[in-house]
Amino acid sequence: MSAAVAAVALFSVAAVAETGPTDWSPVSTNGIAAWSKERSAPGYVVTDKSAGTVVFLAEATGLNLGDTAEFLVCGPLSDRAYESMFMSLAKPEDIVAAVVSLDVPRGVPTNNDLARFWPEGEHLGISVRPVGGEELELGAVIKDEAGNGENVVGQGIVFTGGELAADGSLVAATNIPCAILAMYSHSPSPLQLPAALEQSSTYGRIQVGRKFKRGDLVEISLKRKETDRVREFVCSVSPATSKIVDGKGAVLCSGTFTEAAEYVRAESKKGLDIFLRLAFSPDTPIAFAKACAGLFVGFDGTVAKLNGFEKGQFFAKAFLPDDSWRNRKQRIAQPFEIYPAGNGAGKFVFVEEHWDKDSDSIDPELRPHEHEYKSKAELLRLVAETGKQGDKMFTAFVFLPTGSTIGPALEVVNALRPRITCFYVFEGIERQTDGKSGETDAQKPASPAPAEAK
Repeated sequence: MSAAVAAVALFSVAAVAETGPTDWSPVSTNGIAAWSKERSAPGYVVTDKSAGTVVFLAEATGLNLGDTAEFLVCGPLSDRAYESMFMSLAKPEDIVAAVVSLDVPRGVPTNNDLARFWPEGEHLGISVRPVGGEELELGAVIKDEAGNGENVVGQGIVFTGGELAADGSLVAATNIPCAILAMYSHSPSPLQLPAALEQSSTYGRIQVGRKFKRGDLVEISLKRKETDRVREFVCSVSPATSKIVDGKGAVLCSGTFTEAAEYVRAESKKGLDIFLRLAFSPDTPIAFAKACAGLFVGFDGTVAKLNGFEKGQFFAKAFLPDDSWRNRKQRIAQPFEIYPAGNGAGKFVFVEEHWDKDSDSIDPELRPHEHEYKSKAELLRLVAETGKQGDKMFTAFVFLPTGSTIGPALEVVNALRPRITCFYVFEGIERQTDGKSGETDAQKPASPAPAEAK
């Protein structure tokens, strides 16, 4: 190998190391040791309960201005220095324990399968201070390039406490990326920005706003704010009355749905951080459920945050599907279609996507397979028998006749969750075939199950 080729190869390896996953080794080892000794903090975290602060030591990775910051700070076991501004010397679990010692309650991490898209928890103040320098607000370190006037960086951070493993340990302690403060909705991260930030759609939005040299030491300070701002409300709706119930089951408001909605609005004006779920009685008309869900969707992110669902219930946005999804050819994928008839019975439709290797079409042939079911157990079995394609599907469309109550749809939820994590409820069982209302599935003859399902 020539010297020139060897140099190019060496440069390529170095470039990969700088831009891809790699273990982080501390740079300023003398400064780290001096900081730890001066503060008697072998774990690199200091708690001041009287001041309500937690301070931990971190080291800059050397990201440049304008670089995407997927994480503000990750733990010492992380290999994500290439997309994190800082690497903590303190362990994630020690930082969480320190915050809890300030009497800040653990919140609730995000979880897409449970429709918890907002990080839930009390807010903390956060600042970054170069060791020996001036304290900086978070907005001086990172910037939000949303482009729509929204700026989540200056709103403090949320303490969820992070996702826990089955044994009760903190997932972020050992599981890559070992995030301490992620810049998107990342359930293991114990600290989060106060927004619903889906990773792929927000990539590039949060960027480095201040350059730190690789190895610069910084103190990241977390400060307890006024706690007890978080409220979990359930709006329980029936045709006769609506109630707002708190997380402990106490009835806070009872009356019409409009009165319940106004109660939520009034509580929000008090500065409370409200996380809301909807629950409908089985005799609620589908049209009324849609209207109630639509009003609260208008509240989402401003008056309150729609987060999660009650046992046996739908996430509020399930009642507001895009009507174009009735047309199978306009769907990106083919969710299971279910037409419940009540008493645990109904019809299940699996739309098989068949790809013809000899065809020039870029779209698959859609082959619907329809089956009657007489019980919830039979419906679950039909889902399980859809084979490889069905194994990858976790969404179901539930079609109710116009004017129906939602009771039959609730039976579907109880039959299929947690196998199905995402549901949408349509009013009217007609299906569009070419952008217009077409024949109903009930008018079509049943077809046999695909071969792989037998």
